[in-house]
Amino acid sequence: MKLPADTSIAEDKLVGYLLLAQVRGDKSVFLAQAGYVMENASQLLHDLRAQILPVDAVQLESNKFGQYYEICGALTGPKWGEAGCSHDLDDRTLVGNHKVRYTHSRQTEDGMKFKLYTDVVLTCDLPEHRLRRGDIVKLIDHHVAPDGTEGYSIEVFNAVGDTITVTAAPAVALEALREDEVLCARTL
Repeated sequence: MKLPADTSIAEDKLVGYLLLAQVRGDKSVFLAQAGYVMENASQLLHDLRAQILPVDAVQLESNKFGQYYEICGALTGPKWGEAGCSHDLDDRTLVGNHKVRYTHSRQTEDGMKFKLYTDVVLTCDLPEHRLRRGDIVKLIDHHVAPDGTEGYSIEVFNAVGDTITVTAAPAVALEALREDEVLCARTL
């Protein structure tokens, strides 16, 4: 399966997440090595459309927020050759090790419970992904399921900032971090 050629790529994810330095799971250093920085975000947008959209995607998991796919392709940056190879796709959304958001017609930023690209905590276990209540996750997309349930695509990092998984969770399974909480580490 190929992504639709008219898939829209959200520029806010480029400049508000991918090209912006992050405390955990930072993609900006990797992308800068390939020649992508804030000043040429439009080049990254162009290259994603030209180099990633045409690549075949393989169907993975499905949940009420959408179908997930994996795509293995290479992004050739302005400074040097391949800038990565493993990408995950969720219902027209490129997410994974080096991700960019493709908007889905049901996605909206109006009335979101949480702000995108922030850390929140899980309020329940997600055993299919080895995630537990209390794990910290980053919100990378907002979804509204066909039944009206609000949810988010979440990215989960290990203690050193590598992506463990990208999946979706309903908004009711997430809560904001509080100043009276402390972070801890656990073994997967």
